Amino acid sequence: MSRSVVAEDTLSIRILPTAHPDQYQVSIEAPVPLFGGPVIRPERLIGTEAIRPIRRAYEQQVVLFHELEVSGVRTPAVDLQPLMQIGRDVAKLLPRHAHQGMVLAVRHAQRRKRRLRIMLEVTVETRLFLAVPWELLVLPLRGGAQLGQEGEEFLLYDASVNLVRQVRGAGQQRSPQVTQPLTVQAFLATPIDGRPIESATTYEALTQLLTPTLVASSWFTGPGTLAAIAKRLRASDPQILHLLCHGEERVTRYGSRHDLIVTHLDGFMQRVSAFELAPLLSLAPNLQLVLLQACHSGSMVAGVDDQGEGERRTLESIALALVRQGVPAVVAMQGEVGQVAAGAFVESFYHALADEGSLDRAVAAGRAAMRSVGGAVDWSIPVVYQGSGRAEMATWYNRASDWVETALHQPVLARTVRATFLAWALILFAAGLARWLLVPSDTLADLTQLSEPLAVWVGVGLVGPAIIATAQSGVREREDLPPAVRRAIRYAQWGGAYLGYTLAGLCGLMIWVSLWALGLLALIPAPLPLLLFVVMLLGALAFSYVIARSQWRSALAIAPVDDSIYTRSTLLVILIAAATLLVTPLGIVALPGSPFAWLLYPSPAAMALAGVMVTLVFGVR
Repeated sequence: MSRSVVAEDTLSIRILPTAHPDQYQVSIEAPVPLFGGPVIRPERLIGTEAIRPIRRAYEQQVVLFHELEVSGVRTPAVDLQPLMQIGRDVAKLLPRHAHQGMVLAVRHAQRRKRRLRIMLEVTVETRLFLAVPWELLVLPLRGGAQLGQEGEEFLLYDASVNLVRQVRGAGQQRSPQVTQPLTVQAFLATPIDGRPIESATTYEALTQLLTPTLVASSWFTGPGTLAAIAKRLRASDPQILHLLCHGEERVTRYGSRHDLIVTHLDGFMQRVSAFELAPLLSLAPNLQLVLLQACHSGSMVAGVDDQGEGERRTLESIALALVRQGVPAVVAMQGEVGQVAAGAFVESFYHALADEGSLDRAVAAGRAAMRSVGGAVDWSIPVVYQGSGRAEMATWYNRASDWVETALHQPVLARTVRATFLAWALILFAAGLARWLLVPSDTLADLTQLSEPLAVWVGVGLVGPAIIATAQSGVREREDLPPAVRRAIRYAQWGGAYLGYTLAGLCGLMIWVSLWALGLLALIPAPLPLLLFVVMLLGALAFSYVIARSQWRSALAIAPVDDSIYTRSTLLVILIAAATLLVTPLGIVALPGSPFAWLLYPSPAAMALAGVMVTLVFGVR
C-alpha cells in the first residue's frame, strides 16, 4: 500500500528544575527562529501551585460531560466555555514566549503544509507537570490575538498537530516503525464480576485492518488475560499490543494509583499494575506501540512529587512505566473515556495508521473521530508517551540477541531442543554400552584432547563475561533511574553474563566430551576439532550476551518496585556457582593422580554413560 509522505516540524518544550524546589524553568526549541535564535531560556520561572486545581477542574468537566451525554444532550448544546477556561489555565502554566513559539510554529507548519509535533519533556524533578491535561491547550491561533481574547482555539483541534510527552532519560528515544502488514495482538478483558465494556467497534476495526484468519489469532477474549498476553507476545512478536479493559483507582499506603482490570484464570476480576504488565513486553522485541484502551491508563497522580523515588514510581502512570520498559510509544487515556468515543478513536486510529504509518496522524484522526461522535471532552483524553533516553544502537547483534531471546520462549523450539537432548542421550547410551561390553579393557589413554581445550574454556569463561557485562553501559546513562535501580541492573548484567556463558558452555562441553568418549574426535580431520571448539566458545559468549541483556531488561522492570533479588550477595552466589561449574570439568581431567582417581579418571565408555545422565537432565529441564 502506498503512503503519502508528509514533512514534519518538531517543537520541543522542556520543563527544567532550578535551585528552588518549587520553581521551574521552561526552555523551548522551535523549528523557526524566535527572538534571534531557535533556543530560548527565559528568566521568568513557573510554579506548581496551579497544577492540582487544574487537574481537579478537568476531572470535574469530564464527569459532567459524560453525564450530559448519558442524558442525551447533544454536543452543540454543550457550553464549552468551562473547558476553554481550563485550556487557558493550562497555557498560563507556560511563560509568554512559549505561547508565541507554539503559535509561530503552528503557522509556520500550516504555510508549508507540514505536520507539527510538540515534544513536552519533563525531568525526574518536574514530573508533577505530567498531571496537567496539556492536550487541552488553548492558544490565540487566529490573527494577532492574545490569550484571553478573540481568536483562541484548542491547539489539538488542528489535525496536523500532535503533542507527545516524555520524561528525560526514560525509555529509548525512537519513533515507532510500523510496517505493512500491521501485526496486532488485541486483548479484551470482560471479567464475570466486572462492568460491561463495548468491544464491537474495536473488533470491527481489526476486521478491516487484518484478514479474517489473522483476526482469529489476534483477538483474545477469554479468561487469564495476563497469561494470554505473555503467551501471544512470545509466539507472534507483534508490532502493536492493544489492551481493552477498565481502569480503576486503587489506594495504597503511598497514595492513590490506577490499575488495569483484566480477567483472572477463574473468570473474575484481577487488578494488574504497570509493574506486572511491563516485564511481559520484553517477550516481543519488535513491539513498537502499546494502545491502552482503558480509563486512567495515562493518568498521573497530582501528588506524586511529594513522595520519594520508589513511591513516585509506584504511583506514576501505567503508560510511563511501559515506556521505561523500552516500548517506543504508548497511547493511553488520562481520564475516564466514553465507550462510544473510545470506539470511534480506535477505528479511525487504525485506519490512519494502516494508511500512512504515522502515529501522529493516527492519534489526530482518532481525536477528530471522538469529536464527531459527540465526545465534547473525550478528544483531549488520549495521551501519547514516548521514550526520551538515548536509543539503543540498532546493531545486527542486538537484533540477533532479541531474536534468540524470543525463540527461547517458543514452545516449538523448547520441544525441539528437548527431543534433541533425549535423542542424543539414546545415542550415547547405545554407544557407551556397546563400548563397555565389546571393549572391557578400554582405558583412558590421552587426556590432552580434553585438558587443553578445557583450560582455554575456563580462561575465556573468567574474562569473556566480564567484558560483555562491562560493555553494556547504556544503563549508566539513564538519568531517570535512581542509583539503587542502576546498581541492581548492573548486578543483573554481571550475573546473567556468567550464567549464560556457563550454561551454554556446559552444553557445548557435553557435546565435545561425548564426541571424544565415542572416539569420533580421532576420526575427524585435524582442523575440524579446533573449528568445532572455536564455534563452541563463540556460541557460549553469544549466549552470555543474550542472557545478560535479558536479565538487565527484566531488572529494569522489576527493580524499581522490588530490588531485593538484585543484591551483592545474590551476585556473589551466582559468580561462585559459575566459577565452580567452570573449573570442575578441568579438575576432573587434570588431576588423575588424586585419591579420587577412580572417579576422576574414568574410561571413555564410562564417560559416555555418565553423559547420558547429564543429557537427560538437560533434556527434561
